[in-house]
Amino acid sequence: MNLFKILEVKQYLRWIAIIGLTVYLIISLVSYLLYPTTDLMRRWREAGYVIHGIDPIEAARNGEPVLPEYGGLWDTDGYPPWSYFYAFFLAPPWLPLEVVKIYFLLFNILAIGSMIIPVKRAAEQFGCKEEWKFLYFAVLCSSAIPQGWRFGQYGVLVTAFLWWFLYFESRNLSLPAGIFLALSCLKPQIGALFILLPLVKRSYHTFLYAGLARLLATGTVSWLCSTSPFELLKESSATGNLNQFYTGIADPLKAMIRKSDLQLITISISLCAVLYLLIRYRRLSVFELAAVPAVFATIWMSHRVHDLLVISLLVLPLLCLAFKNSGWNLNLIALLVAFSHWLPHLNRVYQIPPIPFAYRVLWLVGVILLLRETSRQATPAESTAEGVALA
Repeated sequence: MNLFKILEVKQYLRWIAIIGLTVYLIISLVSYLLYPTTDLMRRWREAGYVIHGIDPIEAARNGEPVLPEYGGLWDTDGYPPWSYFYAFFLAPPWLPLEVVKIYFLLFNILAIGSMIIPVKRAAEQFGCKEEWKFLYFAVLCSSAIPQGWRFGQYGVLVTAFLWWFLYFESRNLSLPAGIFLALSCLKPQIGALFILLPLVKRSYHTFLYAGLARLLATGTVSWLCSTSPFELLKESSATGNLNQFYTGIADPLKAMIRKSDLQLITISISLCAVLYLLIRYRRLSVFELAAVPAVFATIWMSHRVHDLLVISLLVLPLLCLAFKNSGWNLNLIALLVAFSHWLPHLNRVYQIPPIPFAYRVLWLVGVILLLRETSRQATPAESTAEGVALA
């Protein structure tokens, strides 16, 4: 028996997603207006230093110079150089911080609203056209939104960029797909693994455009700061204190292994696993395959609650698969993954190692089940349908 075909169950899930998203958005707006958006302020300051020709990581490390119009920097921060370029448009340093805060809020609202289009297309490709409204609420019902807005984090925007990358990639529009893929690398711990997707799907133009976009952004920042791009990348990789956060599937080992060694181990294992799964199931659509880097983005390095909206890329295809499949194991895993996405994730809870570890195990089971079932059901025509525009 398929639980998702029982009218009462569908109505119950629909209302959970709708009410949950509504509550999260209200909390998001209130917290954004009441709390200091410290991360947004930091990105605004860093971008301000860059446009004045100062390397923000170097300035933070040395404690000087300090630009009075922006204030001091934090030596634990360090984004890759292309992210400073993107910050010119997301946290414009030539605007007052109060105006930037309103601008950033409007940008986030636009990103959330625009996700209707790629979510609807994904639902149509999965044969769930009638359920696309529920799926839209299911995708966005996540405490990652209030957590991200409270601190002025990029997590919501990065996930929206990924959804748009998949939308354009599914329509064989390489240029916009490459640009949105590059934008998703604003936070490399979320977006970087998705670079493997067009490479494995042999969408070389998308891969090339994404690379060129990052090179242009990096070159601009390097020129403004009069610093080698290699030096900027070296600085960014050496900053931060990952041991304060959940550091991935190897988190229980962080007290025994040096941060740099642990990071190298988890990155290497995750890269191999993602490549293996993408190559093995490469005939599936990009919307199905995207669940692989989405799950491993929460595993391979430091990851916090405000970045968890990326799991929406697993939630949608798994729910669509469950709508059409009566297997009890698939129904159960789809429900568990959906509720793991909908229920609140609190930063303080993430200090208890078994909890984030258990979530990752569940998501890994979900993505393996998704790949196995979709590859079993797909016909050759369906497997290559991602490049064909829907009528």
